[in-house]
Amino acid sequence: AYQNDHKGEQALACYTQASNLLESIDDSIQDVDELRYKIFLNIGILYQQQCSTKSAKKFIEKALLIANKWENQVKITQCLDWQGKIKRLKGDYNGALHDLMKSVEIKLGADKNDGLDIAYSYHNIAMVYNDQGKYDNALSMCDKSLKITLESSGGKNHPNIADTYNNKGIINQKQGKYADALLMYDKSLEIKLEAFGNHHPSIADTYKNIGIIYQLQRKYDEALSMYDKSLQIDLEIFGDNHFRVAQTYNNIGIIYKIQNKYDNALSMYDKSLRIKLEAMGDNHPSVAQTYNNIGIIYKIQNKYDDAISMYEKSLKIKLKAMGDNHPSVAQTYNNMGVLYQQRDKYVDAHWMYDKSIEIKLKTIGDHHPSTANTYYNIGLLYQQQAKYSDAILMYRTAIQIFIGVYGNNHPQIAATVRARADCYNQQHRHDDTTKIQYKGSNIPSRSHQLNITNRQSTIISNQSQDIQGEIKRSKSDDNSPLDDLIKSVNIQSGIDEIERLEAANLYKNITTSYRDKAPTGYPTITQKCQMGQEYTLTLPEVPGLKLYLPSSCIKDEVTITLTVYYADPPYNRGLSTRQSKDVDSRFIQLSPIISLKPDGYQFVNNSDNQVLLQLPLSYVNQLPLHADNKLVIPIQIYCRNNDSEEWQLQNLQYQHVLDENGNDCL
Repeated sequence: AYQNDHKGEQALACYTQASNLLESIDDSIQDVDELRYKIFLNIGILYQQQCSTKSAKKFIEKALLIANKWENQVKITQCLDWQGKIKRLKGDYNGALHDLMKSVEIKLGADKNDGLDIAYSYHNIAMVYNDQGKYDNALSMCDKSLKITLESSGGKNHPNIADTYNNKGIINQKQGKYADALLMYDKSLEIKLEAFGNHHPSIADTYKNIGIIYQLQRKYDEALSMYDKSLQIDLEIFGDNHFRVAQTYNNIGIIYKIQNKYDNALSMYDKSLRIKLEAMGDNHPSVAQTYNNIGIIYKIQNKYDDAISMYEKSLKIKLKAMGDNHPSVAQTYNNMGVLYQQRDKYVDAHWMYDKSIEIKLKTIGDHHPSTANTYYNIGLLYQQQAKYSDAILMYRTAIQIFIGVYGNNHPQIAATVRARADCYNQQHRHDDTTKIQYKGSNIPSRSHQLNITNRQSTIISNQSQDIQGEIKRSKSDDNSPLDDLIKSVNIQSGIDEIERLEAANLYKNITTSYRDKAPTGYPTITQKCQMGQEYTLTLPEVPGLKLYLPSSCIKDEVTITLTVYYADPPYNRGLSTRQSKDVDSRFIQLSPIISLKPDGYQFVNNSDNQVLLQLPLSYVNQLPLHADNKLVIPIQIYCRNNDSEEWQLQNLQYQHVLDENGNDCL
């Protein structure tokens, strides 16, 4: 009863007491062995659920001895299934696969096999493949499980089908296929609601998974709503001091961290930690996870000593609970390497990364995205040390792994390709020494010019050095920066709602690299406009740029020319070095400078049918946002009628929007 009510400690105490009472009874009696088997198995399951792998292994092995003694195939497969789960928890993925494959082999060879039980084995195998980063294999196992479950259950609303949809969602999520993952979670939720009603732990789990997808899609309000739904169910069922409640507090803390609400994030992490320590003790891997998350906040706040202390607490627990060859241990070494790298402690950083990569190669292999991430970090470290050839080698290795796992379209591939391009630039592989400094986006003389700027002091972060730094024009060799920029932007532009904010900057870099080959040097479009017709002017080289002219705004025939000048002098003169009176603040150009010709032309404007100019925003990913994703920094719009005039601040109406491709625009 305690076990069914998710009261693990009480259940464990009862099973332990029963086990002690059975010690004095003759073990040659099969009925006694039957009872002893059930007790050992359930104790092992409870320890596994508490992540106490050593104790879990001990009791499952005891149960397996009894099953083998009576040659009971059903019980043997039960033990093998749980043994595989324990090995998966320990990070022994090959051992887990061995036990799970052996279990399914026995089940398939039985005279009367249980289809749902076989499907359950494929389900477990799928999740091990998922942990290994073998996503195609994982999905194949899910499909096998789904097919058998549908055949065995005689309908589409069996809870096991919901579990399989849920697992497919988890795998799609790991692949970065968030729309597919959301579809799977929605299917799972529909079945679970029909089977269990509104208040069941499984419903809470699915709400939590949907919340994670919204979080990854940067839909933070929707994510928090899902987490709150999950939290309310868990609070009602388990009370406010349960491990599941702590996990939801942890997830909410992660969103606050992303939103730069660090005090709120720490408050959530502290709530989570307090519950975990009380419910699970101070040596549980989940406690280590929360220490790690607190360490990340301290790192962001530049409290490096506190961050290291949290990481070391996390590492100590993981080493004790999981041993020194677990992927989670490797990830903590990786995180410590990042921290040491930020403090310019390169020797310590290298040591941490080497430990991380050594463990990952042993446990998850050289074709896992987590392994690629550490290679990427080592590349960044070499690049920071100006060891560009070594950095390029690391980036190349990471790219090969990422492509093998994700295919050609994933934001991490784009980021790594772009970093490699920066290394080539820093090695001076370029046509000439003309430097293109990207501080914003600009436009020309003798025309009506607009520029959007932002008065903000700490916008540009260390992660945006590809925008801050100098990018030099490059020749088209096999590994030129231009080739890498093109590859990177092609990847970015094909991704839904992930890292979309980088694409506009990359297009800008590529267009400038090609500028000398263009007849006029800059992207431009000319349109002859007539009264009574509406027009929309766009430039493929500048995603998000649009000029909409309603039919009522043209008072006579006119030829409109729209040109983009990016950030090159002299067009940005008077803007790119603009300083406010506050020495701690500066203007950052957010949009292209655009030119509209002919000079002095007056559109006919009215409140119902206005001329609309849409401009891409290059730095939105570095700016603070409201919870509803609206900009909170002061936007200022400047105009001038020709290049001899001073830029004048204009009081124009504007709105922060996403265009049809998800690019941030004004």
